[in-house]
Amino acid sequence: LNLAVLAAAALSLAMAAALIAQLVPPAYAVGALVFMLVADLAVVVAFGRYLVGRLVTKPMDALRAAAEELEQGHLEQRAPDDAETEDFSDLGERFNRMTERLLDAQSQLVRAEKLASIGRLAAGVAHEIGNPLSAIQTYAEVLRQRGADPEILKAINHEAGRVDRIVRELLNYARPQREEVGPVDA
Repeated sequence: LNLAVLAAAALSLAMAAALIAQLVPPAYAVGALVFMLVADLAVVVAFGRYLVGRLVTKPMDALRAAAEELEQGHLEQRAPDDAETEDFSDLGERFNRMTERLLDAQSQLVRAEKLASIGRLAAGVAHEIGNPLSAIQTYAEVLRQRGADPEILKAINHEAGRVDRIVRELLNYARPQREEVGPVDA
């Protein structure tokens, strides 16, 4: 529509130039035509520049600014998706969806890091508890061989078994689960 208005203005000026050329004396006709041609060109260039600025340059600058903000780590930045042209509106919407996916990926990465930290903590706790637990079970066996009270030894072994189960469950919780192999949406 904007291009049609621009073309109509150019044609109108060309027709005006032809009419003026017929109305002015022949000595001034060339000058009048040159003046009308320059005026026509000036209108086309000025209006064309305005249209390109409004419909292309301004939306492109807004997208560029949003991309630079995103590059700087400002993940709350969104591209305007209300441009005057459908193409730039669509591009802004796609940019914003990409930003949302980036935020989702970042939060998944943070969760994975937390789980990895829990896994390292669980492994450390299991090691620190596992060694004394093994020693307790060994001492209980030595006491059994020396004739200690069987009820007390049974209670010691039962409680040591409970601690061992807790440590194993902690390790199983922290251990990364195997993911199913299959196609994914790239």
